[in-house]
Amino acid sequence: MFQALIALSMVTALGVVIATIALVPRRAGDTLPTGEPKTLRESLGAVFQPFAGRIAKQRQTTGKRTLTDSLAQADLHLRPSEFVLIQVACLVAGAFIGLLRFGIGVQLVVLALAGYFAPLVYVRLRQGRRRNALNQQLPDTLALLSSGLKAGYSFPQAIDNVSKHAAAPISEEFARVVREMTIGRSAEQALVNMGRRAQSDDIDLVVSAVIVSNQVGGNLARIIDSIGSTIRDRVRVKGQIAAPTAQARASGTIITALPFALAAFLYFIAPDYFRPMFGDLVGLILLGFCVVSIVLGHFLIRRIARVEV
Repeated sequence: MFQALIALSMVTALGVVIATIALVPRRAGDTLPTGEPKTLRESLGAVFQPFAGRIAKQRQTTGKRTLTDSLAQADLHLRPSEFVLIQVACLVAGAFIGLLRFGIGVQLVVLALAGYFAPLVYVRLRQGRRRNALNQQLPDTLALLSSGLKAGYSFPQAIDNVSKHAAAPISEEFARVVREMTIGRSAEQALVNMGRRAQSDDIDLVVSAVIVSNQVGGNLARIIDSIGSTIRDRVRVKGQIAAPTAQARASGTIITALPFALAAFLYFIAPDYFRPMFGDLVGLILLGFCVVSIVLGHFLIRRIARVEV
């Protein structure tokens, strides 16, 4: 009991530190060498930077898409090291719950891994929602950009006009493009960076058209109008397809998740409930058959409900 209280105190203290680092807002104060205001978040974060920074840097070099890009795509204003600290806190919390409920065993490892990957799942969900919002706003944004060019604005001025008058989140992306151009990057490079962050085929099409137009010449406003009309028709068709298939997609998700969620809940409150299944070869075969059937059914439902546009 005493060891459990010590572990609970350590987990609580770590959670308080993580929450403070991630959530304390900026306040006026001293400045860092870079000119950025110094905050309690940065002061506490500096204690953990050597550990979490090495992990974040190591993870950023393991693939083309860096952790910084993933956080930007999810619109999470966190440093990579701070996100790694949150993952570590969730891992410790999951391990502690497994230790209290099941003791030392496989369950502890499973809950620890679930806690570690839970923030990544949350990031993926936010990325999908933000990507859909960008695609929905893109036709109107292109119309605004084209209007600015027709009114006599230069291309950087038209982008700045979009960043001021468009709605979020696409205005935030164009505002970042403006900031990158302000510090010396070309408009093409800033737009390429925006396309990498957005991970949207429609935005990639716009970026490619702008780059080609700047290289070979042409009426950029007319090109943007043409692309905007194409994207608007695509968004309309996607909406018409999504309405009839929404029930099938929702049913597939619920039917797939319900058995796993119910099994996890029953195992957590009554571990002995599944012991006859795990202790017998026939039970293991039946469980494997059920898992394969559920996954296969989910795959078939998604394939039937998905229509490429």
